[in-house]
Amino acid sequence: MERDQERKIVEAEADLVFKGKKLDIPNSDKLLYSGLSHREKERLRNFLEQSSAGINEERNAHTVISGLVRSHLEFLRRKNEVARETFKIKKTDNLELDNLLHDVLSEISREETLLLYKDMKDIAEVDFVKVSRIIKLLARRLATLLGRRYRSSVQKKKADFRRTIRRSLQYGGAMFDLRYKEKKRRRPEILLICDVSGSMSSYASFIMHFMYELSGAVSRVESFAFSEELEKLTGIFKRNREFQETTNEILRESRTWGAGTNMARALKTFNEQFSYLLTKKTVVLLLSDTKTLYPEEAYAELKKWKHKVRGIVWLNPLPQESWRKINSVKLFKKVALMVECSTLAQLEGVLRHQLL
Repeated sequence: MERDQERKIVEAEADLVFKGKKLDIPNSDKLLYSGLSHREKERLRNFLEQSSAGINEERNAHTVISGLVRSHLEFLRRKNEVARETFKIKKTDNLELDNLLHDVLSEISREETLLLYKDMKDIAEVDFVKVSRIIKLLARRLATLLGRRYRSSVQKKKADFRRTIRRSLQYGGAMFDLRYKEKKRRRPEILLICDVSGSMSSYASFIMHFMYELSGAVSRVESFAFSEELEKLTGIFKRNREFQETTNEILRESRTWGAGTNMARALKTFNEQFSYLLTKKTVVLLLSDTKTLYPEEAYAELKKWKHKVRGIVWLNPLPQESWRKINSVKLFKKVALMVECSTLAQLEGVLRHQLL
């Protein structure tokens, strides 16, 4: 056993004590304890301290407490495994980045982890504060990854012989002052278009919130909402304030929120007034369950975008197994990459994959 592991085990044994006696747990659990956050360690120590003071000298008390601690540590182990699978975290060559990803995971509590998998339309208002924290954590992590992805890299530079030759003329043609060039990486531009009809408004709120938090990490975010009409929201999103205040203003002033769905009219309005926003750097994120009046006309309008943008990603909150029964899904899949997106975990995965 390595000396570092021995040290961690000894330190864990000093913490995990019930009525002055070491707990009966395996070394693997002691090592797991040593890697917990300060908050989790403190929680376990407080539990043991309170239990020691509150439980009389019963014959099997020590065994019961040891079992409870083993169970709790097993839960933490499984939670971390689930979280890592959710975010598909892998070790990188950058220690700073590895530490950042670990910190994000350690900040998510058990209740918040469950909210990651909950259908966004079923998230209760009492959980909005927790969800807001999750969105900020996920956006922060993705923003860091984006920053590293689009930062210039000296390792990918190539020799620029034209500049080198021009430079060498100053020295009689001797090419000893080698110049370099590199392909400039451009951050993507996001065009977010959200269906805010009655069945979609909850999803739109959470997705807009995510993009609001992420906006500083991409080149530009243009935001629109539609139901029967199209509304541009970009100006509201650029204000420096909490997202909840922005949401309140949108709901107070919007003419479209919660109405019926006429995507054809909304897309036609966009093509007439805002087509200049469609560029080869633009990633379109279109949120809708595809259920709309006049789907053929909507398809015709959206088809005009296909060769103007970097990609069209359709965020569909309906379960993928139901898509084959919906004709509008089959239609819109001809022009867009359609992905299931009903949870925060799915949303983070889609954005990470498309933007990175």
